[in-house]
Amino acid sequence: MSRDIKAVEAGRTDAVNVPLRAAAAPVPDVDDKSLAQIYWTIFQARLLISATTIGFVLLGVAYIALATPMYRADVVVQVEETTRGVAGIAELAGLSERLPSETEMEILRSRGLIGAVVDNMNLVVTARARRFPVLGALAKRFTGAGLAPSRLGLSSYAWGGERIDVQRLSVPEGLLNRPLTLVAGEGGRYELYGPDGDLLVKGEVGKAAVGAGDGDRAELYVADLVARPGTRFTVVRHGRLRVVEELQTSLRITEKGRKTGILSVSLD
Repeated sequence: MSRDIKAVEAGRTDAVNVPLRAAAAPVPDVDDKSLAQIYWTIFQARLLISATTIGFVLLGVAYIALATPMYRADVVVQVEETTRGVAGIAELAGLSERLPSETEMEILRSRGLIGAVVDNMNLVVTARARRFPVLGALAKRFTGAGLAPSRLGLSSYAWGGERIDVQRLSVPEGLLNRPLTLVAGEGGRYELYGPDGDLLVKGEVGKAAVGAGDGDRAELYVADLVARPGTRFTVVRHGRLRVVEELQTSLRITEKGRKTGILSVSLD
């Protein structure tokens, strides 16, 4: 019986030692054969890897060339102390001896101040040349003298060098904030069409033009126009209040530090 017990114990010992020896077996290192297989796999997929890389590079170049450029204008304003004149005048007017930064920020964002900027810079009128989709974005990179030659026989689109300066545009209420089409003609002449294709104004550069018809008529003054005959421009007469509100929203005014009186104003 003792011999059987020893045999059983010996069997248990072997059964336990087997997995322990297997777990303690060293992990084989990556040999040259494995590295060769990796290189071979990459070599077989070389066309796919090259095509993917080139595709992403071309997409990046296209985005840089076609993306709309963003510009930022900024200025720093220092709020200084105000000198007191007649005693009690500031208190009667509801003003303190020092203009607080919050008050100055509200003045900079006020409708009266921004409205004056809109009027002085004529921001209620926007005019831009109509360009061919995608390819037309390259026109903004044209730096040569004169006008760029038309491509694909599409002379009604702008390809570079075109410019227009609309200093005054008055339209009926129903045409506010709606795109109008200005077509350049021979000898500085032009025609302005409504959204439905109806003729609104015929005029000449440097002269005020008034549309025909009774009632509300469109009035237009183009100070400068350089384009091939047939080139189309998109002209919009925006509502003044709408432009002022958009600028109020876009204007960023912050104070550098706390109670420093130094304001940073920026507009993208």
